[in-house]
Amino acid sequence: MHVTPINTVENTPTHCHSCHAFVDCKQAQNMVANTLPVEGWVCGGDVYCADCLQSGQDGFDEYPYSGESDSPTHCTGCGVPIIHDLTAEGVEYLREALADGGGCCAEVWPTVWADYLVWCPYCGSNGCTDDNGCDGRMGDIDGLIRDG
Repeated sequence: MHVTPINTVENTPTHCHSCHAFVDCKQAQNMVANTLPVEGWVCGGDVYCADCLQSGQDGFDEYPYSGESDSPTHCTGCGVPIIHDLTAEGVEYLREALADGGGCCAEVWPTVWADYLVWCPYCGSNGCTDDNGCDGRMGDIDGLIRDG
């Protein structure tokens, strides 16, 4: 596994700075909005980026990660987003998670998964669920979301 540089306020999202795990978090640096998703590899039931994948890890075979998922997938080792499509349930999960603040992924998901979100011209957010004071002006936006 590659060595992750020390987390600083300059190389991590602001919302990470108050987290209890900030100092030891292996994913914080890959949660910024300009993080690009990468190809993933499945090994031993986990998904890794090429940098974190250890060939023949624990005697498991590795194979490319592909297909759809019910939620956004990140590298088990470093947290970089992994390229894949989302199922309808995955799109719903993404939208609900972002509407609830997005947690550690508040910056990276709206950028990486933008194709699955609807930009709201009324409140300026991606994935508007009418919880942002838009008073339903977006109407039924489900039909505008990419189906995968």
